[in-house]
Amino acid sequence: MTVPDEAVGPLTSKVVVICGTCDLPAKCLVCNTVQFNGFYGCCKCKSPGRTVKTSARGHMHAFPFNEANVKGEKRTSAGFMEDAKEAVNCGKPVNGVKGPCWLSALKYYDIIEGTAIDYMHCVLLGIVKMLLRLWFTKEHSSAPFNISNHIKEVDQRLEQIKYPNDISRCPRALESNLKYYKASELRSFLLFCGLPVLYGILPDDYFQHFALLSESIFILLLDSISEEQLLHAEKMLFHFCFMMAPLYGTANVHYLVHLVDNVRACSAKRHLCHWII
Repeated sequence: MTVPDEAVGPLTSKVVVICGTCDLPAKCLVCNTVQFNGFYGCCKCKSPGRTVKTSARGHMHAFPFNEANVKGEKRTSAGFMEDAKEAVNCGKPVNGVKGPCWLSALKYYDIIEGTAIDYMHCVLLGIVKMLLRLWFTKEHSSAPFNISNHIKEVDQRLEQIKYPNDISRCPRALESNLKYYKASELRSFLLFCGLPVLYGILPDDYFQHFALLSESIFILLLDSISEEQLLHAEKMLFHFCFMMAPLYGTANVHYLVHLVDNVRACSAKRHLCHWII
């Protein structure tokens, strides 16, 4: 694209798409894959998942933590294209791929590494909000992790915290606002105020488990991260996922095992952009 400028003359800009993201339902449409809660629904690996019971009448599709092969068989852009061609020929999804998509035709776009995990919906509105509901709703009052009878004490601690100016939305009282929490409030709870307000209230096993998520996500959100920090964050996320079922029962936190690789890939794409330009 060339834009005339009277002062310096024509200005040429190169625009390429190297990565992007969207929430899980939209990602299925954009990438032409099965829904995230279907067999082979993970966009990063070929783990099929399995259907598990959640209650006497309910069930869900989940990706249980596999200690022997944590990340599963990694997807590749070339493998995605092969699955897409086979899906067209046989008329049904292959490894979760329904057919080709427009993004895979872009010159610099890697459909697997370039399609990032949506941190806002996956971690904040997904896992963090789920934990808050498990801890503070009466529905789970008989569970060992539930501290709904301490919610007023937690709210008092929240109210006493003085936040820096760069936190634009402070977490509101949980008792009356939990179901209305925004992603920015969940981010503040996860990264800054969650550990101090839960200390001594949430049972220690569950507190230490939440601390794994808090520290690992804090590291992955840093502007500059060393490989040593990435490995440390990955170990914590693996342990978080490993302990999720023993502590809370079956819960779908599978995308966390791919989060560090996702950060590595997005960082590499940023350097690729400089090389292209």
